Amino acid sequence: MILSPELYAEVSTYELLSAANRGEAGLDHRFFHAILDRGEAAIPDLARFGLQPPKGERLVFDEDLLHIFRQLRTPQALPFYVEFARRHDFKFSVELEEAFADLGAASLEPLLALHREAAEPPDVNSALVALGVRDPRILEALLEELATDSAGGAVNLGRYGDAAAIPALEAALAKTDPEDEWLRDPIEDALEQIRSGEPPETPEPFDLWPLYPEQCEPDFEMLSVEELLEFLGSPVADYRVGAVKRLATGTLTAEACARIFELAQNDPDAHVRQPCWEALEGSVNQPAIRTAMLERLADPSAPLDERCGALVGLAGAAGDPAVRRRMLEFCARPETRARALEAMWHSQDRSFGEHFPRYLNDPDHKVRCQAILGVGYLEVSAAAERLRPFFTDPELREEALYAYALAAPAEVTPARMRGLFRRIREVTGDLSGADRDVIRMALNKRLEAHGHPRVFSAYEVEDEGSEPYVAPAKIGRNDPCPCGSGKKYKKCCGR
Repeated sequence: MILSPELYAEVSTYELLSAANRGEAGLDHRFFHAILDRGEAAIPDLARFGLQPPKGERLVFDEDLLHIFRQLRTPQALPFYVEFARRHDFKFSVELEEAFADLGAASLEPLLALHREAAEPPDVNSALVALGVRDPRILEALLEELATDSAGGAVNLGRYGDAAAIPALEAALAKTDPEDEWLRDPIEDALEQIRSGEPPETPEPFDLWPLYPEQCEPDFEMLSVEELLEFLGSPVADYRVGAVKRLATGTLTAEACARIFELAQNDPDAHVRQPCWEALEGSVNQPAIRTAMLERLADPSAPLDERCGALVGLAGAAGDPAVRRRMLEFCARPETRARALEAMWHSQDRSFGEHFPRYLNDPDHKVRCQAILGVGYLEVSAAAERLRPFFTDPELREEALYAYALAAPAEVTPARMRGLFRRIREVTGDLSGADRDVIRMALNKRLEAHGHPRVFSAYEVEDEGSEPYVAPAKIGRNDPCPCGSGKKYKKCCGR
């Protein structure tokens, strides 16, 4: 059964968690309210789900379970926290450390048990310190750490703040090379912190709600075609839309095509019908579908957005004078211009190329975006340099880089495309890893369109002809932290 939000209250917490784990329920406020509003009654199912061994589910959302337990703030969460630590090889995230700390003294015995179990327990020590509990066993664990790792042990002892640790810290400092600031600074900082009696910072009470959207769709990317077809019958219009759009990213099966065509004609919501027509773009040569699209496009009583959806769906039929006339007509109207430009570049008809440069500076963001993409997809090389100003526009940078790589003047051969990649790097300056992936994808697409094999791998670290990696100079512990926080390195990332 496909769960829609109005059914969440009717199923068990375990069923809700299982649906989310399959990608069939979005992690939004409606989902979390359905669990958290049950209070203590939800805990048995939460614990059962969280503690069960993985069974091949496609999504693991341990951190989201952690958030639910933290919001409930119950000691009954401790078995899950312990299992969470084990699953992550005793590497504590800040959130896990704070989850144990939320429960104070109740977490002491479970953490001490984890300390005995862990082969390398520094993160467990840090979590013990965060409890704010004085116990000789904690001090003993921290002193053991100091003996094997003076820097890490000193940091934890400084946070713990027990004056009984001062002699051990002083002895460790005396054994340290006076020139070795990497070892001396943490010990000196710990001694200063303990002697000052400065209380540790208290984190803000945990609040789950800002971490998640009020509403979101299921994770349609996780679902199979059969599951997506089930969502086409959902009573939630947005779910039907999401399923249609996901199905449209691949080749439609005959059943999917028939179901989407039926929705395009009969769904009561125009918001659903519009993407249905677009999804049928690859089926436009089927006479019944093409005729229905043309009728909907020509129907002045149909919602304008739906007519635009039909226009995009008819992109492959741009050679039809009636379709071409509608594209030009819709392009002339500001309210439909963006969708008309989208239909034009979808058509791959280069005779439309002249329309895109004139709209690169259109005041409408959506129009500018489609104009940029059109310059790229239709390889309007004469307008490629006009894309460069968009490289600094955070909202259009990705589209501009992609389109520039598709359209920049260059002979389309594997060697020339590698050269173009280097040229784009020179033009743009620093590129993030995501930027490089976008450019590689576009250049591979360009090569394939011209009958050449791909030359860029999605996993390349260094590209042919790029400068070799140079390791940064050693950062002193009293230098400004390179992360830009404004703190000293030893007080920030160097801890």
